[in-house]
Amino acid sequence: NAVPEMSELAEALTLIDRSKGKKGQQSLDDLKRADDLLEVALATNPSDVRIFVAIGHLHSQRAHVLKEDLHNTADAEEMTRIAKDSYETALSLQPGNTEAKVALSRLN
Repeated sequence: NAVPEMSELAEALTLIDRSKGKKGQQSLDDLKRADDLLEVALATNPSDVRIFVAIGHLHSQRAHVLKEDLHNTADAEEMTRIAKDSYETALSLQPGNTEAKVALSRLN
C-alpha cells in the first residue's frame, strides 16, 4: 500500500502534467488543485525533496500560463521566483538532485 502523502504527490504531479495541455484559466484550475494537494503532502512530510521539486514545477508552469496565455508578466515573475526558491530548497535537502538542478538551470 502506498503511503498517503505519496498518492497526493503523484496526483499533484499528474495534474501539473495535465495542465500543460490546457490554456489559461483551465490550466490554472488544475494547478490550484495540485497546489492544494502539495500543501497536504508537505504538511505530512516536510523534508521530502520530491515535494519541493513538484512545487517548483507547479510554479514554473503557473508562470508560463500567466505569461503566455494571460500576459500577466508581474505575477509570472513572482511565480518564477517561488519556483526557484522551491528548487533551491530541494537542492539544499539533496544537493545531488538532478531534476531540481536541470529545472533551476532552465529558469535562470
